[in-house]
Amino acid sequence: MPKTIFGDPDNLWEKYSAAGDRAFKRQEFKEAETFWLNALRIAQDLSRSQYMLHVSLIRLSLLYNVMGKDSEANELLRWSRRLWDVHYLNVRVQSMPGDAGVVHPVSERTH
Repeated sequence: MPKTIFGDPDNLWEKYSAAGDRAFKRQEFKEAETFWLNALRIAQDLSRSQYMLHVSLIRLSLLYNVMGKDSEANELLRWSRRLWDVHYLNVRVQSMPGDAGVVHPVSERTH
C-alpha cells in the first residue's frame, strides 16, 4: 500500500505543493499560483489536515506578496491566523450570521 500524507491517497497535495515550489523558484509566478491553488483546494477537501491548509495559505500569501497583490496576501494571512487560533491555541469561536468563516474569540486560551 502506498504511503499517504494526511489522508491524501494520491499525495496530490504534496505533488502540487512541490510543483508550485519549483515554479516559484524559477519566478514563474502564475504557474506557482495555479499549483498552489490546487494544493489549497485539496487541503480544504481534506479537512482533517489543518497543517496542509495552513502551509498552503502561507505559500500563497508569500506569492501574492511578491506579485504585489497585497490585499489577497493579507486575506490569506488572516485566514491562516484564524486557523492557528482555532486549531492550535484552542480559542473558542462564536459564529455570527454573515461571517463566512470569520472567527470571533469568545474567551482567552483554554487550558
